[in-house]
Amino acid sequence: MEKNPSLCFFDVQQAIQYRKDLHIVAEPIGTLAHSPMQESTLGPPFLLTPEQAEFISGRKDHLQPHSAVFRALTEAGYYVVPGALYGCDFMIYVGDPLVTHALALVFMERELSPERLVEITRAAALCKKTCLLAYFRASQLVLKQVTRIHTDRQAKPLPRVLE
Repeated sequence: MEKNPSLCFFDVQQAIQYRKDLHIVAEPIGTLAHSPMQESTLGPPFLLTPEQAEFISGRKDHLQPHSAVFRALTEAGYYVVPGALYGCDFMIYVGDPLVTHALALVFMERELSPERLVEITRAAALCKKTCLLAYFRASQLVLKQVTRIHTDRQAKPLPRVLE
């Protein structure tokens, strides 16, 4: 495995290895040669997020906050993908995202107002996901599951979440 991966690569076998061994889901951004007008199936090159590239490189010191959260959740056994689709920082999956649904939405907050707390819990509740709040206290990463009080069903605790 290479030590300093670029953010973009073409090797399909490497993408499969990252996915299987490291739980890294590289985003295919290219079109396949036999179907250049395709809209649903993309192929090489594959794009890594900066957090994924740092994780693959093995760097553990002086990580940016997003990279530290990504590393902690990936090392806990989750697949962690960007969460722009749901307006969060990350989405986490227990299994491969191709065959499972996201378990939780991860929101990283430096300061949390009551209004923002309502926003993120509503966003998670509307898409039927658990809300996970990530923040740093005294340089230590803290991950907390947040549930809404006004709900008719009790939220299930996340398996293997760091506290």
